[in-house]
Amino acid sequence: MARSLRFLAFNIVTALGFIALGIGTHVVISNRLQEKACVNLRSSTTALTLAISQSLSKSVRSMRGLTARLSVDPSIPCETFRELAQQSVDPLTGLIFVEWQPLVKSENRDDF
Repeated sequence: MARSLRFLAFNIVTALGFIALGIGTHVVISNRLQEKACVNLRSSTTALTLAISQSLSKSVRSMRGLTARLSVDPSIPCETFRELAQQSVDPLTGLIFVEWQPLVKSENRDDF
């Protein structure tokens, strides 16, 4: 009887040891997978942010050039401005609202 109780106790301790080992392994693997996912997400986010930043920077530079052109020749017609603006904006940036507003002096506003 004592021998079977020792054998039963040994089996229970062994089973608990394997359960603890399994839980520990699961926790370690889960943490590694989570860290790897975070690293991948950070690198993807960084790459996307850089691409958007470069595209926006290019569009802003083009728009500044267009603004400079308008300051040199303010009599550009609306259609020409629209064509130039569409060429300036990268379609991937999401900048789709470009507005044309002629500069009108205060004394000419009523006529305009």
